[in-house]
Amino acid sequence: MSSLTITEAALGLIQECLSGNPSVPDPAVALAEVSSPLAMNPEWARALRAGADEHSLRELLIKHHGDDLPKLRTRLVPEVRPRHEYLEKTFVEVGGITFHFSPEMLKVMAGWTLDAGQDGLILKDANGTVVRPRPLVTPKGQ
Repeated sequence: MSSLTITEAALGLIQECLSGNPSVPDPAVALAEVSSPLAMNPEWARALRAGADEHSLRELLIKHHGDDLPKLRTRLVPEVRPRHEYLEKTFVEVGGITFHFSPEMLKVMAGWTLDAGQDGLILKDANGTVVRPRPLVTPKGQ
């Protein structure tokens, strides 16, 4: 059974996002990971189109953007959409707000906390470990 606690700071950020989207009917909030855009290198784009595995894509990303990667990080932000747009109807109401999570996420998120931090939101597991946002791909050993 999933359980999620939302801090007052996170609740404030989400309510601000909801109030900025008054035209969304029957809203649900999903948590989206976003990062600063990187210019797509043609070699990386070709590899992606060709179906390269994750390891190969990671190596190309490091090759072309290695110096920039430590400066970049992902942020977790609320994404407001109408409930009917979600294919999986896995909604959870917390603090008067309806959230959408994947079924896989719901299975593991017992005792988790949604808080504000890192220029957005952070999702912590029951041990206090940040599980979202995930770190960007970085060179091994960093």
